Amino acid sequence: MDNRERTVHAYEEFCKVLDSRNWHYDKNDENLKVNLEIRGDDLTMDIYASFDEKHERMYVISHLPFAFPEDRRLDGAIASSVINYNLVDGSFDYNIKNGRMVFRMTNSFKGCDEISPELFDYIIDCMLYTVDEYNDKFFMVSMGALSLDDFIAKYGN
Repeated sequence: MDNRERTVHAYEEFCKVLDSRNWHYDKNDENLKVNLEIRGDDLTMDIYASFDEKHERMYVISHLPFAFPEDRRLDGAIASSVINYNLVDGSFDYNIKNGRMVFRMTNSFKGCDEISPELFDYIIDCMLYTVDEYNDKFFMVSMGALSLDDFIAKYGN
């Protein structure tokens, strides 16, 4: 397989995993992108997946549905660092200029002609668990309902 074939194959396998879960999603076959929305325990999670032919990798991103106000943006940077330190896979990427945060996971399929559906199950489950576990906590910090000191005491190592 060449890069394009591998990338299309990975994209199609990812879509099959979503189909096996009976999830509704929007897809763009030409650009190899998928968008879906999942309701978590407290906040809705928007998931965006993109398959990169040039680098033979996928990106899965979930935008958190709020921004840290200007007076709490440093708290957002510190809170994301506290959580990222303990994560095994993925990371919360934080833009201190606008207070926006996303959770991002990437995975390479370079040279892989076969991809196990379990890989995509893991990526989806890991992302959903991680975002659902922390999005409300970040939101509480952004609103001042949870102080940064209490956040660090509870979730830091």
